[in-house]
Amino acid sequence: MEATPLPLVRWGILGTGWVSTRFAADLLITRSSTPVQYKIAAIGTSSDVKGASFISTVFPSGAPDAVKPKIYTSYSDVYIDPEVDIVYIGTPHSYHKEQCLAAIAAGKHVLCEKPFTINAAEAEEVIAAAKGKGAYIMEAVWTRFFPLVLDLKKMLHVDKIIGDIHHMTCDFSLQKDMENLPATHRYKDINLGGGALLDIGVYPLMWSNIVLDGSGWVLRASLRAKGTEEFLEVEGSKGVIIVSGPRCSLPRKVKIQVEGVEERVMNYDHEGMGFRFEADSVAKDVLEGKKENLIMPLEETVRVMRVMDGIRKQGGVVYPQDERERT
Repeated sequence: MEATPLPLVRWGILGTGWVSTRFAADLLITRSSTPVQYKIAAIGTSSDVKGASFISTVFPSGAPDAVKPKIYTSYSDVYIDPEVDIVYIGTPHSYHKEQCLAAIAAGKHVLCEKPFTINAAEAEEVIAAAKGKGAYIMEAVWTRFFPLVLDLKKMLHVDKIIGDIHHMTCDFSLQKDMENLPATHRYKDINLGGGALLDIGVYPLMWSNIVLDGSGWVLRASLRAKGTEEFLEVEGSKGVIIVSGPRCSLPRKVKIQVEGVEERVMNYDHEGMGFRFEADSVAKDVLEGKKENLIMPLEETVRVMRVMDGIRKQGGVVYPQDERERT
């Protein structure tokens, strides 16, 4: 008896930088068990040279041309390509709103990298457009889909292995040479949504929502400090849980310390970087005709954007997009 062929989901990738490259590479990993097969049908990039470099990095040497994506130097060509089901947006923050709206208008489903937009008003505009068009859209907060994160939520809120949660601290610090970066670098350019908040601050905010939604947490994000592998500590009435990994966005280990019980350590390893978990969730939703993801709901995207808007207001940071929203 012939095996039932797996459903095919075809992606259009916008951007050829680090995150788009890693996302695409994870899509192509061969796994022993997979719910869906993926094809990268098209890439949108600023030049043919960048497109060719992207393909040589992501696809194995000797891969036939038939499996390689088309290279478009106009993003609009990705949106209108009939062989693209979902558009993945991995470009700088300041382009997200425009690109999401264009993809939605063309009838495409969208997975947009975090931060979803520059501010909450932009996020609400994009979400309204998706709902009006009947398109699926999700913010690509990939870490939320890791098995470690899903297990941690159960440990804390269902099993309650450390009792009532009293406090948490989370730190995402990257030591970048900020002084020597050009003013046009995305870490520094206010026109690109520069600074630590939008780029990496979304992760401590994500962890705070997973662990303790409300008060009782201390969060830090910095591009000028060296972080540690143990980036998250959750204190409860019966013990402590510590999460560690190469970065706050890449958790790999959970250490559980409960009073009167021997310390337990749980290690999590998986193929690739881990982008496949969110891709599988999005593909499943789209194939089932859903318009929103339960793990990363649109309400959560808007909530976090509003929190970041508030943080910027307190710090006096204003982006050009904020001014445009007021006019």
